[in-house]
Amino acid sequence: MKRVLFSFVPLLSLCSQLKAQPFQLGEVFDSRYENHTKGLKLFGRVKKLTETDSLRKMKYAKYKSGVEYVLTWTFNPDGNYNETAEYRGDGTLAIRDVFYYDDKRQMVKRVHFNGSKEESKYNCTIDAIHNVVRSEFYFLQLPQSFTTIEKSYNKQGKESERRLKYTSKPIEIDKFTYDAIGNHISSDIDGYKSIFKYDNKNFLIESLSYEKNGEIYMHHFYKNDQWGNVIEEKEVMDTPNKRTFNYIYDDHHNWIKKIGISSSDRLVTTRTIEYF
Repeated sequence: MKRVLFSFVPLLSLCSQLKAQPFQLGEVFDSRYENHTKGLKLFGRVKKLTETDSLRKMKYAKYKSGVEYVLTWTFNPDGNYNETAEYRGDGTLAIRDVFYYDDKRQMVKRVHFNGSKEESKYNCTIDAIHNVVRSEFYFLQLPQSFTTIEKSYNKQGKESERRLKYTSKPIEIDKFTYDAIGNHISSDIDGYKSIFKYDNKNFLIESLSYEKNGEIYMHHFYKNDQWGNVIEEKEVMDTPNKRTFNYIYDDHHNWIKKIGISSSDRLVTTRTIEYF
């Protein structure tokens, strides 16, 4: 199974358009990509985001429709997560995460619930001098941390290195690189490499992902509107999951509808966005 960058946001494409924003060292650097509207590439002062996935499967020449799941994010006025949740298609709560901050807006803890039951937590510490965020993951029934994650950030405020230490595995080191204006140009996640290409307007136009043996397993091309919003994402590899996505945006340049079409199904993702 291929690794993904975001552990609790399974729907968001890693290849969606990255609009770089300047980062000043005086900012609170834990308020950006993991627990902030910037991590979802949202623009404007977003109060709440609700994302609904509906899948129409082709069976016996007919589509069988149904909501797969619903994701919600709520944010404080600074743009940080207050809470995230995932609901099943029948409306029942599957998982929930609650975020806590200190008086400097630094995230200090994230608590994970399986349904209504508290299951695990992350304790966070910040090294503001070296731009490092350290998180220790605990299962509530265990006294010692199960995983330690250290994330280092560059002067643009972008994650440049991630070190994962498990109790039973060697340290895994993941790396991310950017160009001079902050475009994400490559990543190496546990040996799975990806590269991202841009045109002369700095709009994302192509991405490739490689197996550990160097074989390509994903290859996407992108079309953008005049503002750099991705309006089409096309998979060109001939796989069972080959799909083309089309995006529709609101006036804030946040996408509010995504339609993915393959030979056997049609996936429609809709977003409802509330602004402050």
